[in-house]
Amino acid sequence: MNADGTGQTRLTTSPVNETEPAWSPDGARIVFRGLNDATGQLVVMNANGSAPAPLTSNADINAAPAWSPDGARIAWRHFAGGSGISLMGAGGGAAVQIVPDANRPNWFPDGSRLAFDRSVGDEIWSAAPDGSGLVPLADAPGVADAEPAVSPDGSRIAFSSFRDGNFELYVMFSDGSVEIRDTLTAAGVHDTDPDWQAIAPVPLVTGLSRPVAGSPGATLTVDGTGFMLRSVVRWNGADRPTTYVSGGRLTAQLPAADVAVPGTAQVTVFTSPAGGGLSVAQTATVEPPPPPPRLTVTSVRVRSAWTRSRVRGTVRVRGTAERAGRVEVALLARRGRTARVVARRRATLGAGAFLTAIRLPRT
Repeated sequence: MNADGTGQTRLTTSPVNETEPAWSPDGARIVFRGLNDATGQLVVMNANGSAPAPLTSNADINAAPAWSPDGARIAWRHFAGGSGISLMGAGGGAAVQIVPDANRPNWFPDGSRLAFDRSVGDEIWSAAPDGSGLVPLADAPGVADAEPAVSPDGSRIAFSSFRDGNFELYVMFSDGSVEIRDTLTAAGVHDTDPDWQAIAPVPLVTGLSRPVAGSPGATLTVDGTGFMLRSVVRWNGADRPTTYVSGGRLTAQLPAADVAVPGTAQVTVFTSPAGGGLSVAQTATVEPPPPPPRLTVTSVRVRSAWTRSRVRGTVRVRGTAERAGRVEVALLARRGRTARVVARRRATLGAGAFLTAIRLPRT
């Protein structure tokens, strides 16, 4: 769904419970937990819900998947006689446990380490992706610290802590050297599962498709760099419904009024904070519609019948079109020097030979 809650779309329809979705870094795929009975398997699918494929197939509990920043690996909580963090390729393959007694893996943005909570002391730790270099971070003896979330720049870690008698959110530096003990949330209720908004680059537009005037609407393709899932295309300063394709491409739906006549418009891309901003404007061109294709009529045949002194039937026109396009075939009735249209038919023809029919009006 959109960030404001609109545009909700169902992606899965299987009979099992599906939870804990996580986006791939490029926004093209989603990994999630499919919960069946007492076990849970990890499944990856395209962002539109298509092509779901299992990553794990075991009798264990698999939960809390997290993509590596380069999208090549997935870390997750793997419970097989004890909880630990395992790692595997994003396309599947052998799973390797890297840290025992650990939960909730969260990658540093450069992929060099993971943060996680451990049942050992109920604290926040970090380690390299191979499990080496274990370092304890949060330091509140006898108090549960859990659910670490590394900031997009890697400098801080948000986490939940029970140190005030209920779970609240805190922030510390990512090396654990200085802990910001002021709570981020109001006391009295449990606050858990913190996350950060990605720091977006300033978007850059490098290319635009050229819509054709006179259509009932058009899809504008915007190429560039630094696009995010929350980026929005603007046409002469007005937001247009935007679809994220990749970090280098967006598409926007233009209403008929935007492409009613040939001309130009200023196109920008806006990405909301953190980071982001407004791109430099680029000029989009609305092309005039192409002329109708040239037709060569090779035969005209009337199929008619008289009913109650009135002729009924069709005129079958056969010929060739120099290229595909939309044309109008008209039947004229001439009296002396005056001609009038008595029937017409609009048709979309392919290039080459065609055959179309016009129904005769009652005469």
